[in-house]
Amino acid sequence: MIELIIHDMLTNDMPGEVSGPVEGRVYAGVLPEGCAYPAVRHTLISSPASERLSDRSQHTTRTSRYQIDVFAQTYLEAATIANAIGNVMDGYSSTHDSINIDLIETTDIRPGYADSAEKHHHIIELTIIWRTLP
Repeated sequence: MIELIIHDMLTNDMPGEVSGPVEGRVYAGVLPEGCAYPAVRHTLISSPASERLSDRSQHTTRTSRYQIDVFAQTYLEAATIANAIGNVMDGYSSTHDSINIDLIETTDIRPGYADSAEKHHHIIELTIIWRTLP
């Protein structure tokens, strides 16, 4: 569902400043052990649902919170990639098969705390308003 759309966006819809250095190293949940950097990890944080009535039809709208982590060899590389991803995601809306994304909002981009194995880390927080189409 939404996880596949986010993964596809991170893999195929990013500008050269992301796709060039990342080279397809986009992972859901956990980075593989020994992963080369830079790399991107995405994780669904929450996805509560609420019933809505619009145009006389009932549907379930979800407001999901999503986190994207960027790991890189240097602080500046992590920051550059994170900001580029945040800019592409912010304001995005589209329909993918049976899922309508009303809006993706980049709510925060900030340095994270990485251990020595993870090098430098930046966090992108997203809010995604979406629903499954009938």
